[in-house]
Order: sequence, then structure tokens, then C-alpha cells
Amino acid sequence: MNDERGMLRAIVSEAKRRQFFSSFIIHHLHLEKEVLMITKYNVEYSLEFRKRVQTFHYQTDDPVEAVEFISEALEKRFQIITIHHEGIPLTGHEFDKMIKTAAGMVAARLICASLKIKTEEERFRFGFGA
Repeated sequence: MNDERGMLRAIVSEAKRRQFFSSFIIHHLHLEKEVLMITKYNVEYSLEFRKRVQTFHYQTDDPVEAVEFISEALEKRFQIITIHHEGIPLTGHEFDKMIKTAAGMVAARLICASLKIKTEEERFRFGFGA
């Protein structure tokens, strides 16, 4: 009878130990999943200040927001180093396409401000379209 109780206690304690470790592992995997989540767009850019170059990252999940940031970075003359999409650097054509779209937005803003026209008229006359 005591042997059966001892075995039963050993089985219960082993089950509790496994349950504890499995919940512990699941909890940590959940935390690692949150930490390792990759943003959709990562723009690496640099600024030169007093002959020193500092590199920064802008991260977002929204492609429109990424292009808007790139257009503002172009306007402020930041150096765009790389653009990553889901952790992978964009190839030449994809990179150029994002830069061209952002440059069109900058051109449209400058034309509207310089000529004091609305975006609709700028789009009709010049075709950049912000």
C-alpha cells in the first residue's frame, strides 16, 4: 500500500513538474515571439553633424508611412542608407521605386507651395500627385 502511495506521489509530482516547465517554456516562447517580431519597413538613414555621421532607424508597419518618412528625409537631406522590408534589404529596383515615389511627394509639396496652387491642380498640371 505504501509503495502504491509512493508511486502515486512520484507520478503526481512528475506531472506537476512537467506542467510547471511546460507553462514556463510557453511563457518564455510567447515573450520571445513579441521581442523578435520584425517590423514590415525599416529605413536606415544617417545624419552628419560637425563631421560626425550618426546612423538611425525608422521602423513602421505601414508602407504609406514609410514613403512619407522617406520623403521628409529627402527634403531634409538625410542620407538614406538602406530600406528593409520584413528584414530583407530592398533590391535596386524596389529601393528606387520607393525613393521615386517619395521624391514625387516632395516635388508636389514644393510646387504647391511655390506656385500657391492646390494639390488637385498640381496633379492635373504636373502629374506628381502627393
